Parts: sequence; C-alpha cells; structure tokens
Amino acid sequence: MSQQTSQSNQQTSRQELLLKLAELQRAIQKWHNALRRQTGDIAANPITGQGRVLSVLAESGDMPQRAMSSRLGITPQSLGEMLFKLERAGYITREATGTGAHTLSVSITDAGRERVDKHGDVNYFDDFSDEEIQQFADFVDRAIEDLNRKGEELKAANDAAGNAK
Repeated sequence: MSQQTSQSNQQTSRQELLLKLAELQRAIQKWHNALRRQTGDIAANPITGQGRVLSVLAESGDMPQRAMSSRLGITPQSLGEMLFKLERAGYITREATGTGAHTLSVSITDAGRERVDKHGDVNYFDDFSDEEIQQFADFVDRAIEDLNRKGEELKAANDAAGNAK
C-alpha cells in the first residue's frame, strides 16, 4: 500500500470516527428526551442542563456561581437562567457572599438532593463491563484533550491573523 493511500485511509477513518461521535451525541440526546418524557422531570438527566447543575452541587457542595459556570462550561447568563428555574422549584438556594451581591453562592436544598437521588440510579451502558467503560472513558478523555488543544491552536492562529470572533 502506498503512503498516499495509507494517509487517505487514515483520514477516512478519522472522518468516520467524527460521524460516529455525532451519532453517539444524537443517541444521548434521544435517551435524554425519552427519560424526560418518562419522568416528566426536566432535571432528571444528570449529564445535561438542570440535572447536571443539581448533580454537580450534590457532588461538590456549595459553590460560587462563577466557579460553577466555569466547571460546567456554560455562560454565566445560561447558568443564571437555569439557577433561577431551579431556585423557583425549590431545588437550590442562592445567597450573596462577601461584599456586594455580585458574588453568589449556590447550595442544593433537601428537595434538590432528593431529585438527584431519585434519578441517580438510571442505568446506561449496561452492555459494557467496568473495564470497557474505563477504556472508553480514557479514549474520550484523550479525544477531548486533543480537540481542546487544536481548538486553542486555531484560536491563537485566528487571533494572530486578526480573525477573532
């Protein structure tokens, strides 16, 4: 096999992997939607949206709103909207800390913890052994690191070229 054919096959398999990851993302979204329909609870999914916010608080305890925004990788405005809804539902509380109301600490309530516990036993990836799950998680971690690094390189190149957006 020529070097050019080998490179072409590598590129095709990398593109196929991206397509498979996109398909996995769609399957996760379908699972999330089905779970939400079954439970009638928007906070049922511990990996996205309000469910993720509750899971993080249950795991980590009280947390500054800014730190939570950074940890979840979402804008402060989006997080603020979710927190408003969770607070209105009685799942969290927010209170000003330090000087001024610009620093808010977020806490999970007993009702929020009950919500997390209620949906914490959702089974997924049942067809995989613990070893397979760990291997897959390791591969995904490497892919995330690789894409984040390449994204930062592209951003730096764009910024240097004056193409920042």
